[in-house]
Amino acid sequence: MIANVEARMRGVLSWLAVPQFMEGRFIGLPVSRWLFAVRVWLAIHLALGVAFWIQLDGAESAGVIAAMLALQTRGQVVEKSICCFLGTVVGGVMSIVIVGLFAQTRDLYVLAYSAWLAVCVFAAGFLDGNRAYGAVVCGYTVSIVAVIHIDDPSSLFSEVINRCAAIAIGIASIVLVIDVLAGPDLGPAMLARIEGGLATARTFTENLLRAGPDGGTDAQTVRLMGAASNQHLFLNALPTEAVSGSAQAGAVRAVLAALVGEIRAARAFALAGAWTNRSDGSALDGLIRRRLAGEVEARREAAASAFAAARVGRPVAHAPRMPIYRSRENALRNALRAFLASTLTGYLFTLTGWSMTAFAWAMVGVIVCLSSNAPDPGAMTKGALIGLPAAVVLGGVTQFVLLGGVDAFPLLMLGTAPALLGALLVTSSPNPALTGAGLLTAVYTIVVMQPSNPQSYDAQSYLLLSILLILVALFSFVLVRVLLPTCDAQRRRWVLAAIRRDMDAALGGATRPRSADEDQLLDASRIATLASLKTDDASVRETDLRLALRMGDLARAARRIRRALERMEREDSGAESRMNGFADAVRAALGDADARRMRQLAGTLADASEPARLTLAADMAWAADLIDAPADAHVSGGTR
Repeated sequence: MIANVEARMRGVLSWLAVPQFMEGRFIGLPVSRWLFAVRVWLAIHLALGVAFWIQLDGAESAGVIAAMLALQTRGQVVEKSICCFLGTVVGGVMSIVIVGLFAQTRDLYVLAYSAWLAVCVFAAGFLDGNRAYGAVVCGYTVSIVAVIHIDDPSSLFSEVINRCAAIAIGIASIVLVIDVLAGPDLGPAMLARIEGGLATARTFTENLLRAGPDGGTDAQTVRLMGAASNQHLFLNALPTEAVSGSAQAGAVRAVLAALVGEIRAARAFALAGAWTNRSDGSALDGLIRRRLAGEVEARREAAASAFAAARVGRPVAHAPRMPIYRSRENALRNALRAFLASTLTGYLFTLTGWSMTAFAWAMVGVIVCLSSNAPDPGAMTKGALIGLPAAVVLGGVTQFVLLGGVDAFPLLMLGTAPALLGALLVTSSPNPALTGAGLLTAVYTIVVMQPSNPQSYDAQSYLLLSILLILVALFSFVLVRVLLPTCDAQRRRWVLAAIRRDMDAALGGATRPRSADEDQLLDASRIATLASLKTDDASVRETDLRLALRMGDLARAARRIRRALERMEREDSGAESRMNGFADAVRAALGDADARRMRQLAGTLADASEPARLTLAADMAWAADLIDAPADAHVSGGTR
């Protein structure tokens, strides 16, 4: 009932705010991008207006936050707002701690601040999306509060309060505007995307079941799994968008888990029909194929049921979490890079004795923190190298040409429209490289202008600030590329090592806190990460993906075997000693990766009448095949 009422209200607001005649393109760009830019532009000036009205110190921070929270959908904006506010509170408290302990000792102050940045960047390396952004905010809040006001420690507490107030105003403004102007909801678009993915996956798996290895390729398998595992950023935001968001997110996760399971089972079915390396005849062949075909059908039914629940916002039983792959090695390198970059910049700027060097040092910390949250830190700093000089130019033209000394707030809104709307249109680009540059341009245009009440037109201050921002962009670009650079070859080794550790743990019987569906989603996330890494040699990429798929299949089969053994041991209490002896032999064969012994043990169950034992025999025979798989064992031609 609540979900239906909410849907009707949103429908009315959408009709009022975005009539049908507004759909299409305007000046060559989709109207949706123009609406996004206008919404954020209004939110920025609403935040500035409220901050001016209550005479908040550092009022421009409210506008900066509204720009930083510029996302396309309502749920993403709300989630990012929550993470931003919590990160600001934690960072504000840490600012007070660092200044209180080290304000009188320059060297310890620099090291303590840099160490805190490293801790926040390291934590962000294990999170995703807006949650990682919240961890980064914890770090760069110290940059903005403690570093910029290093010369006046007595004002620190009031600065923390002002910063939190500015954050609250910016958040309230962007959330209010996106609600009143009916910003797009995430749920309908996600359901449409999931429905299209289900149809595509159904076609792919049907081809594999019908044509065997010639019905598809490993590249298609990985692409479909990657699309399923890359939905976590949107799923995290669903609970903040609607009352039924949590239930809907759980149902969608169940759909994605079933989708990944269907794809993996169909691929295994195709391979099982191509491999002919079993010496015990067709009995186990038939068991494996029936087992995998049954799994494909079961996964399809589970996906359809969960998708029906997602449509109406109904919770599903045992909704899986959606773990994602994060590299410890990458997180550590990002943290060390942040520490070194902040320390070197702090000492260098401190030794120069220039005015406003604390501001430049703080901005380097901000850029380094934000870059660590990006898939490619170098691309983020490249965006800063474009965005910050663009902000300097746009801010200067707006302040000294378009405004030219006026002091009326409506004129301020009109004067900033060309620069901010242009930057926000770039921010909404589907090109990720342009998105980062556009966002930094919008944010730092406000920083350059430093909106105040009354507005200041100090050309000397603008010139000094502009020089420092350009230096910040250059320093950030050089430091991130020089200090502990990480290449895709290293990332590829880390992903394969993580997949191998997981396979070894499954074969060795290490217990896992995750369910079978969560294991599959994590494996899909790893493989999608591997597929996204660039390499000059296409054959290396294909080999790595083939190896990753094989190790993931073997880990999944080993876990299923061990769970089946535990279940049968509990049920066969009357024949406990016999079952325990068999289970111990299977576990030993798994631990030793002994394919021959696994087939022998599977053969003893091939004539069993109980479905559970036949299923176990099929899983054991399939695991043995995976252990002995040929080097070129892949879909579309990999047979022997």
